[in-house]
Amino acid sequence: MADATSVPQRFVGPVTGIAIALPPDWQSKILNQSSETPAELYQRPPAKKYSPQIIVQVIPVPPEEHSDDSYQDLADSLMLEQQQASLNGSIREIDQREITVDGHVARVDVSSYIDPKSEASIIQYQVCVQMETAVGAIVGSVTATEMMQYFPIFEAAEKSLRL
Repeated sequence: MADATSVPQRFVGPVTGIAIALPPDWQSKILNQSSETPAELYQRPPAKKYSPQIIVQVIPVPPEEHSDDSYQDLADSLMLEQQQASLNGSIREIDQREITVDGHVARVDVSSYIDPKSEASIIQYQVCVQMETAVGAIVGSVTATEMMQYFPIFEAAEKSLRL
């Protein structure tokens, strides 16, 4: 099994253009090719319902709505969506910090929530990045029982991001 010390494989998203380094046994697939909201999925096989995964998405921001804080708005929106989707609003913030990703301001949010269908505890690791005419969302998720194994992979992926 690959771990955070394995030699990473660099993926360059064919629809988002965002590069990310992940362990060599991870696979990628395009989720959405539309120019409006391109997205890719990266996950460790075999793909199961709660396999560790990372979704990379670029969301264009219309010029009249664009601001230097668009990434903050996206991060808040994603957290609110997750709270509404979780069992009884069970989301709990574990960490929040500001970082720089490839010269762009970004915010990292790490949270946990209870999935309403399975009642499994899920850890979400999200990075929202301010781009020139868009915002980038990189969202990793894993079950709480696998968190210690995959958290270093998510952290390394965050540091490897290139826009």
